[in-house]
Amino acid sequence: MGSFRKTIVLLSPVVSFFISLNSLYGAKQKEVERAKALQSQGEADLNKASYTQAVANSAECAEIYKRIKDAAGEASCRTIMGRAQASQGHYADAASSYDRALLIARENKMPEARVALLNNAGNVAYFLGHYDDAFHHYSEAEALLAPFRAEPWFARRRSVTLANLAALYQRLGQYEKALRAYQQIRALPGKLQASEQGQVLENSGTLFRRLGDPYKAIQLYGDARELFESAHDTAGEISISKNTGIALALGLKRYRDAKPLFEKAFALASKSANGREVAQAELYQAETLRLSGDAPAAKALFKQTLLVTRRIADSEDEWKALYGLGQIAEEAAQEGPALELYRQAIQRIENIRAGSGPPALRTGFLADKRDVYDSAIRLLLKHQPVSVPHVFRLLEQAKARSFQDFLPGGAGQIDISAIQAKLPVGTTVLDYWSSQNQLAVVWVNRSGWGLTQSWTQDRALWTELSRRVSQNEAHGWRKLANQVSRGILPFEKLDAKRLIVIPDGELQSVPFDLLSVPGSGDRRLLIEDYEVSYLPTATLLPAFQRAASKWTAPWHTVFVGFADPQPGAQGPEGALYPADRHDSLSSSAGEIESAARLLGGRAQLNTGAQNLKQRFLNRSVHSVPVLHLATHAVADMDDPDRSRILFSPAAPDAPAEYVFAREIYALDLRGVSLVVLSACDTELGVSFRGEGVQSFSRALLAAGAAASITTLWRVGDVTGKAFSDRFYAHLAKGKTAAGALRAAKLEFYRSDGPLAQPFYWSVYALNGDPGVTVPRTIRWTALVAVLFLVAALAATVLMQTRRQYRPIGRH
Repeated sequence: MGSFRKTIVLLSPVVSFFISLNSLYGAKQKEVERAKALQSQGEADLNKASYTQAVANSAECAEIYKRIKDAAGEASCRTIMGRAQASQGHYADAASSYDRALLIARENKMPEARVALLNNAGNVAYFLGHYDDAFHHYSEAEALLAPFRAEPWFARRRSVTLANLAALYQRLGQYEKALRAYQQIRALPGKLQASEQGQVLENSGTLFRRLGDPYKAIQLYGDARELFESAHDTAGEISISKNTGIALALGLKRYRDAKPLFEKAFALASKSANGREVAQAELYQAETLRLSGDAPAAKALFKQTLLVTRRIADSEDEWKALYGLGQIAEEAAQEGPALELYRQAIQRIENIRAGSGPPALRTGFLADKRDVYDSAIRLLLKHQPVSVPHVFRLLEQAKARSFQDFLPGGAGQIDISAIQAKLPVGTTVLDYWSSQNQLAVVWVNRSGWGLTQSWTQDRALWTELSRRVSQNEAHGWRKLANQVSRGILPFEKLDAKRLIVIPDGELQSVPFDLLSVPGSGDRRLLIEDYEVSYLPTATLLPAFQRAASKWTAPWHTVFVGFADPQPGAQGPEGALYPADRHDSLSSSAGEIESAARLLGGRAQLNTGAQNLKQRFLNRSVHSVPVLHLATHAVADMDDPDRSRILFSPAAPDAPAEYVFAREIYALDLRGVSLVVLSACDTELGVSFRGEGVQSFSRALLAAGAAASITTLWRVGDVTGKAFSDRFYAHLAKGKTAAGALRAAKLEFYRSDGPLAQPFYWSVYALNGDPGVTVPRTIRWTALVAVLFLVAALAATVLMQTRRQYRPIGRH
């Protein structure tokens, strides 16, 4: 019996331990079950748009999972909480929830969760207008996905990431990139959830709406609505009602049909406390009321929207509300208040733009915002006397901003008096502003500044002039050029010998060389009296007239040329640009050889198999005065990043190589005075409203080249060499780049025969500093003679010195 009791006593601690363990396990199981129930409820609350309850339930489940050390559960609950907070418009809280969940996912090596959370964090940044942060989050998610292609979740997460990137590209006006992202989504094998499919369809509809096809947009919105309804996705239903209303009201002017859709979106958003959607429903309903003529109701609703946008820090919709109020004030002839509202809207836009990503991402940013700047400029032009410095500053804010961001120091405030002080005597800058049927040009020279404005004629004349000349239509261009001149050169006299033109809008296609001298009828062309060059923005003017040596030593390289690219091996189907077909450039090698001979001095010529991309990218070629490329180029009219210059293949059996525009932007060309790009269409490219044509000249100037010569249309191989010879002959005599170009053009124009037609000479455009010159090379014979003379003088002096200081002593 005693032995039995002893055994019991000995076993008691063990039994107690297992009982305690069982009790703890039971308690943990209850906590797990409680957490799972709260997690499920949070998801359900989120789908029902009960965001406050979703936040409470997900916060509690996150704490339970944290207590029982379940990292995946905690990350999931904090994700639900962040989504609910974002839907409420509590973006700072949402960002905090996502950051905490991201940290957990990172520490516990949870790649799928990290990708999802990076997308969610990017969405918060997107809603706040912090497009730079959004882009980095989405890009990080895309990079993180790469090693997990074999995972079953890869396709869905990649589709969501691409859809978010596409939405960002749409917002920034990068429609071609957005379309490519949607095409990639369609090619993925995985299946998105119903609400995610609906989101992709909705974004695609919005893209078509912005591209001017509201019918296609409404069709896609209808398909998206069915998916949102099947998934009981209230947020999706709110958004699709709003976007369908926008397509009906702004695209088709069906204001009455749009009204109930905005009201539905507003009611659903209010019920779910979705501040951002409340603001947008009110915003677009207010714009619909304004367009339909109900200004008082529109004004009240815009003011209400403004309060909501400021409460939730929604700068994107805030500027739109301010702009709407400004338009109502202007329509009521309240010009002072209207101008102040436009200024406030512009300030919000500038704040958003500061965080909208790298310059390459901003090229379409101004597209849907240029109207705000135009409205402010239009009002300033009504005031008498017009404040020219104010107009000048504002019109420079409204153009080529992404280009300015590539320049050292980025975009800054432009002061017209500082510009004036740096201009040489005889130079006049013509800075254009073009909007609807109104045109203004600010002129600046050393004597002063001023502004003229006019109501423009049919803008189709501008592009028709370029079309007619580029097609080498010999008859009718002079009369047409004179018509265009009367509209865009509203001057009695241009007191200058050099004109620097900063065009805007469709004026970028006009070859100003062909315009008539004011007051001369069609008797004299501008090129006969003026050196004409171009700039994308006045921001470049202060960098002009960099001191350059007039002479250089014979061992310094003056000229680097690339020509005669060799055909590469045909790549496989689907290879990079398999459709590019290039004719032989038999005269191009002779073009650069002749140019080098005319300039004199040391030259580096890369022709045939030596015309290599790697040599062009080599830093050693980027510090020479003249860089000349006689080759083929493609100006991509959809995506500026795909514009490219052809080089020979790196190996005999390899495909041809290209230098892309984005690679040129990344070069350091600050030591180059002049780049001549003798290829077809190199001054063409996709045009973004407010930014202008994304041509090769912009890439070269942004990389630091002082000036560039590019082409407005196709250039012939043989005639290209003939023109190059005449240009370099004048440049070698000490003329400036603008002077040499004008002299060469006049030789063609005044010649007998077909080369007198502007097709052959007005194709060339000088962008950048017109005053750059090329240093002349001291010849070896002259250098040897000088050295011999110096040596002889030195010897003579030495002999004289010896005679003068002979030692004194007894003889």
